[in-house]
This record gives sequence, structure tokens and C-alpha cells, in this order.
Amino acid sequence: MAARIFISHTGSDSSWAAWARWHLENEGHPTELDSVDWGAGTNFIESMDKALDKDNPLLVLLSRAYLDRTRFTTDEWTARFAQRRRDPSAKMIAIRLEDVDLSGGIWAPIITYDLFGMDPDAAAKVLLKAVLMVLDPDAARRLSPTPPAFPGGPPQGRP
Repeated sequence: MAARIFISHTGSDSSWAAWARWHLENEGHPTELDSVDWGAGTNFIESMDKALDKDNPLLVLLSRAYLDRTRFTTDEWTARFAQRRRDPSAKMIAIRLEDVDLSGGIWAPIITYDLFGMDPDAAAKVLLKAVLMVLDPDAARRLSPTPPAFPGGPPQGRP
């Protein structure tokens, strides 16, 4: 079975998880999301263990609730951190949904991308760039066919 991006989130962030899933699947990135892929009667722990296979990239949707140590999300991200100690190829994509402070502790050296405070189109671009940076860094580094705006000129629309 091909690798699928496992979307790790809290129940309170389910709408973010569904939004991320739609954008990822729409761009051809297979995903696994508990609310979609795990039906009634499914063994939650067994499904989580399979989803956390090191070949499946882990998309972590960071929020205050996600970082609450009493949640199952702690088991998910700590499992990935342990996998990465043994095998650096175990992929993790960390996205902040809120302005949570990650400056101390185990999260401090982890590069994250932020989706909060953005319009939907900009947030979707950030999500897809974050995923591409992990799944295909060479493709993510390719130059756009159009140059960025010249930073030293007058603001657009003014002479």
C-alpha cells in the first residue's frame, strides 16, 4: 500500500483536518483521517499504530488542545519523535493552527508552518508548500516561472 499522509489532530480541530485533507487529496496526496477512514467498530489503537507506520508522513495540526498531554495526540507525536531518533527518514510536517509557544522543550528545534491569521488561499498555499518541502524538497525549491515583485519599487498602483 502506498504511503498516506496521516493527519494528526484533536476533535476540536476536526474542521481544520477536513480542510487539510481536501486540499492534500485535491493535489494528489493520499491521506488518512480517522473520521473518514476509520468506521464504527474499528480498533482505534490498532488503526493509529498502522497509520503511524514510519513510511506514512505525519501531518501534525498544532493547537493548544493538541498539545494537551492528556490527549491521544501526545501518543501520536511522541511515537513519531521516537521513530525519527531511530530513522531520520520518518517524515513529520508540523503546522501551527494557533499561535502556540513552541520555544521551549522538545518542539523548540522543529520547523513549523503557520496557518493562523491568513486568508484561505494563502493558508492552502502554505499547507501545500509545507507538505512538498517534506515529500519532495527538490520540487519545492524550484523557481516559479514568474519573478517575485520587486521589493524596491513604489507600491503597486502608484506612480
